[in-house]
Amino acid sequence: MQDDVKSIIDKIEANKQKKQDFWAKNEELKVEYQKALQGLAKDVNGEHFLKTLVSYTGLFDVKESPNHAEMLIKRGKKQVYLELIRPFLTKEQRKEIENE
Repeated sequence: MQDDVKSIIDKIEANKQKKQDFWAKNEELKVEYQKALQGLAKDVNGEHFLKTLVSYTGLFDVKESPNHAEMLIKRGKKQVYLELIRPFLTKEQRKEIENE
């Protein structure tokens, strides 16, 4: 059992390292991606899209499902926003988008 937990932790750490390595190797891509997301958030339609995305992901939904498959799907939806969008927005943009 303890080996299983250690294996899962090792996989999580490896995934985090892969993500950090990707952005480190692609610093130019990261800057362009950040500019694109911030531009999207500045536009009225883009802001509406991001607010809809946050709503769809259930980011602030605290109700947990007893079904493990549903729970994993919900976590995956949240991670899309939390890892691929939120870190690249300014504080003001996050505040505007997340405070519906």
